[in-house]
Amino acid sequence: MIKFIEETGTGDAAPEVVENDPKDIYFEFFSNGKVKTNMEGEDGLSSSIESKDTLILNEAPQKMTELTDHKLTFSGALSITR
Repeated sequence: MIKFIEETGTGDAAPEVVENDPKDIYFEFFSNGKVKTNMEGEDGLSSSIESKDTLILNEAPQKMTELTDHKLTFSGALSITR
């Protein structure tokens, strides 16, 4: 991964944009639809591909707008409990 940008916001507030250091972040896709990632600092965060445009991260659906060999773009509400 070469770039990892998060946009977060609450209510009507303007989103906060954070460009994270992606050096150690990975997404690994498997033929059975499972996805392994450490995106939120947790190795093996529960993930899967639900359909051609939906990625499930930590039980929260994320709308994938682009998935190629070199780019993954998605959006949705993600709640991480540690």
